[in-house]
Amino acid sequence: MFLSRARRVTKGEQRVALRTLLPVSLLILVGWILLWTLPPHEHDIYPPCPWFALTDSYCPGCGSLRGLSAVVNGDVLGLVRNNALAAVSSPFLLYAYLALALKGTFAYQLPRWTSSKWGAYIILAAVVAFGLVRNYVPALAPGALR
Repeated sequence: MFLSRARRVTKGEQRVALRTLLPVSLLILVGWILLWTLPPHEHDIYPPCPWFALTDSYCPGCGSLRGLSAVVNGDVLGLVRNNALAAVSSPFLLYAYLALALKGTFAYQLPRWTSSKWGAYIILAAVVAFGLVRNYVPALAPGALR
């Protein structure tokens, strides 16, 4: 993996980033309010995981909604308890959002990670491995570490 340099962006790049930033920010805000006011462990408005419904086994994303709800309500460790993969990936998602926000508002691009063509395969393999292992290791099941 390689790290590119931070740089100023052109007005066109800034416009594209801003057009992406606004709907993403709105989606995050609506999701935050929804999870704060209607936690998934108290309300049945959220659909069940289709993978769990079909196979009775946990997918790599099972527990993410409850984990994010825990974070929204101030329990950061709740994300780890419900989905360790979401807890590991959330700093990277936060960095991506921050990079988008800086690019759209201040025309500044944070350094980006680039990888070889194998980078995506390695991440995919890690997600699949987590999905398999969490069904055999009880501590990785959603909500197991209470």
